[in-house]
Amino acid sequence: MPGYYTGSHGFLISPEESTVSHTEDPFPLPRHRIRSLLLGGGYSLRRRLVRNWLPRRLWMKLNLGRATMKIVDRYGLEVRSGPFAGMRYPEEALGRASVLGAKLLGTYEQELAPTIEALIRERFQTILNVGAGEGYYAVGFALRSPESLIRGYEIDGWQRRLCGRVASANGVAGRVVIEEACRLERLADDALGRVLILCDCEGCELELLQPDRHPLLRTATLLIELHDSVDPTMTSQILSRFARTHDAEIISVEQRDSARYEELAGLTEGEAHSVLWERAAGSWGLLRPRVDVLEERGPKVHPRGGSPA
Repeated sequence: MPGYYTGSHGFLISPEESTVSHTEDPFPLPRHRIRSLLLGGGYSLRRRLVRNWLPRRLWMKLNLGRATMKIVDRYGLEVRSGPFAGMRYPEEALGRASVLGAKLLGTYEQELAPTIEALIRERFQTILNVGAGEGYYAVGFALRSPESLIRGYEIDGWQRRLCGRVASANGVAGRVVIEEACRLERLADDALGRVLILCDCEGCELELLQPDRHPLLRTATLLIELHDSVDPTMTSQILSRFARTHDAEIISVEQRDSARYEELAGLTEGEAHSVLWERAAGSWGLLRPRVDVLEERGPKVHPRGGSPA
């Protein structure tokens, strides 16, 4: 599968806690950096260079680094708002977790906040997070949905390691399982009961999301980032594939206004922009299985949780 590589089997990460200074690099071994840089899958080279190779002291000289450090110095490493308010990041996430400033403010992918809250209320038994990164969604859902098994997939070894530390920092390492690659043949084995799949794998969605090949995809609820910038036909192809089994909703990116966030006071215009800017455009697809499809599955499971009347 393009963009994926196989190696170590999935494992449960629960590393010991560690404390580092603002300028110390938490993952100093060059061989890990080189491996992540070369085997970064769908991640852009620029994104991997900044996240995996750039020394922290240089990151702090960029607008994004300076802005993030100002936010951390004022408010600490706890998410301030949004569906995962209260979630904590370890200090080694500085310069390594993507757009950490936005995540700490609670503005990261804020368009999804109402959807995330609604999905939490549905109490899924299994949540699969494809493209888990450092664990914003995997750990966030573990905190908000304690009855769910959370399984994340992340091809970047650095980010898997950091995800384990974020899980440990929040006391959920025993419930967040991190694996290297999400392979189609493993999806059914990894899922129990009602399933939610969050998918952001930087353009590999078309390779992975093939409901004709894998029955689990026909009955799971899916929240997919649609990377039309990678493949202009992605949205149309995804909607076509799931048209017979799911009802679809498209969620578009909202523009950010720095004046709305008091936490950004005192930052330069460039610094504030670096925190709030995530992408120029884009959208997500929320796909919910239809009742008739779930009834064909066998045991009747209501798509919003519970049992049908």
